[in-house]
Order: sequence, then structure tokens, then C-alpha cells
Amino acid sequence: MAPPQIKDDYYAVLGVTSTADVETLKSAWKRLARLKHPDKNPRNPNATAEFQLLQAAYSTLSDPIERRRYDLQYASRPRTDATSANNHGQGSAKKPTERQPAKASENEERLRYLERTRAAEEATLLEAKRRLERVQEGVRKLEEEALKEAKEQKAKNTWSGYFYSFLAGNPQKMDDEKAERERRRLDRLAAQRVKERDMERQKLTVQRLETSLRAIESEIGRIKRDIDREKAEEEEARRKEEWRRWSEEMLRRRAEQERCQHADASKNVELRRREQEYEPSRRDIYASKNVKRRKREQGVPRRSLRNSGKSEKRKKGDRQRLRMIYSDVGAEEGPRRHVPESGMCVL
Repeated sequence: MAPPQIKDDYYAVLGVTSTADVETLKSAWKRLARLKHPDKNPRNPNATAEFQLLQAAYSTLSDPIERRRYDLQYASRPRTDATSANNHGQGSAKKPTERQPAKASENEERLRYLERTRAAEEATLLEAKRRLERVQEGVRKLEEEALKEAKEQKAKNTWSGYFYSFLAGNPQKMDDEKAERERRRLDRLAAQRVKERDMERQKLTVQRLETSLRAIESEIGRIKRDIDREKAEEEEARRKEEWRRWSEEMLRRRAEQERCQHADASKNVELRRREQEYEPSRRDIYASKNVKRRKREQGVPRRSLRNSGKSEKRKKGDRQRLRMIYSDVGAEEGPRRHVPESGMCVL
């Protein structure tokens, strides 16, 4: 018959953690029993049910075997200790990255508790096996005594044994010995039946402890796999975070490099533009020097060479200034000097 499904968190009912000892459980039960007793809560319609639940929680957790069975049945269900039960609403609002360390610490605490339980279970199983061996040894001795007495009785039932006992005489003594043997046989059979029943109980205890130990081993293996998986997920998340940071750094460096290249290209464009702006002036200078050199070779005077060495741009500017001067004075022939005394303009 399968055990009933447990729907209540007995640790939360008593307000203790899953690693609480017997004294802590007892003190918590006494304190809550005084508060939740139906006689002290006559107006609460659920007082009796709450008190019965409190009694069931204490009776289950105070018994080591029942507590191990409860822990194994309740291990796969999500459970929070009494210290975190009040903060359930706050914990649900946290980010997944904040809940992950809490889950890992809960699994590690659960693993430590199961390892302690396994050690205690192994010690209990070892003691049960020793008791079973002692009971089996007692049954074996009784069987050996019965076999030895049967052999002796068989030897006495032969003709030689009967003839020897007849010669010894004293039939009363023979009847007493026979009655004593029968009494010892009955006592031995009764002791053997008691020891056999005890042996069967010890075998059942050993089997139950072995089953519980296998369940604990299975639960420990599952929690270890969960812890390993969580560590692998954390390591994978760490590697992804490092890769993301490295990628962002590479993108930043590439953007900085492209910006520097763009700035260098802009500088080069500006330099080429300036070179193109100054190129005509440079060509005019070179042309003026060539004209001076050719005229010097032809024998032109130095003053004429100096005047002829002006750049075309300067000559053009001079002509423009002359036009402006001509337009200001109102004459086309050239600039005139005004003499106010005589009212005459001298060329």
C-alpha cells in the first residue's frame, strides 16, 4: 500500500528549519500548542484542524524513521523554511540572477542534511545487521542443541542403549530424565520460535533501512546532479558574459580605429584642398621666375624685369584697383591731381 501524499510543510507548521534537532522541535511544539489550543481559540472555527496539524507535524518530525520518510517524500516538492516563508512575496519580485544563488545555497544545505541523514542511517543499519546476526547466532545454537539432543536420543533408542539403561535400573530416574528432556525440548522450541520472530522483525528492519538508504542515496545523487547542472549553467553564463564584454571591447576598438582613420582621411582631404588652393600661386611664382630668367638672358634691364616679374594675379588686382580709381575720379585717361586754388587738374 502506497503511503499517503503529504501536502503540508511540517517544518513551516512548527516554524523551524529542516535541520532542527529534537529539542528545537519540542520547544516549538510546546509554544505553538499553548497558542493554538482549541480551548484558547473558541472563536476560531479552524482551531481544531490547526491543532491537529500541529500534532501531526510534531509526531512525524520527532520520530527519526518517520522524519526520514517525510523528508524523502517531501524532498521533490518546492519548500521554504520558516525563516523565508514570511519573505515569500519579496522573494518572488527578485530578478532571476538574484534567485539563482539562493537556490544553489538551498540545494547545498539540503545536500549536507541528506549526507548527515545518510551517515545516521548507515550507523542504524549497521547496528540492525549486528542485532540480526546475534539473533541468527542464537537460533543456530538452538538448532544445534536440538540436533545434538536428537542424536543422543536416537543413540539411546537402539538395542544397546536400551539394554544399558535397563541394566542401570531405577525406572523413576529414567522417567525424570525423560520428562526433563521433554521440558528442555519444549523450552528450546519456544525460545526458537521467539528468536525466529525476532529474526524476521530484524530482517524487515534491515530491509526497510536499506530501502531508505537507497532512497537517500538516490536523492543525494539527484541533488548533486542539480548542483553540477547549476554550476555548469553559471559557468556557461560567465563565459557568455566574458564573450559579450570581449565583443563589446573589440567593437569599441574597431569604432575608435575607424574614427581615427576617418579623421586622418579628413586631414588628408584638407591638405589636398589647401595644396590645390595654393597650386596656382606656386605656378605663377614659377612662371614669373622663368619670365625673369628668359628676359635676363635677352638683356632686358633689371628694373623692367622687376616690373615684368609681377604675377598675373597681382597685375589683375592692380588693374581692378585702377578701374576703381578711374571710376571715382570720373576720368578714363588716368588719375588726375586736383588743385583747388586755380581750379585746374594737372595730368
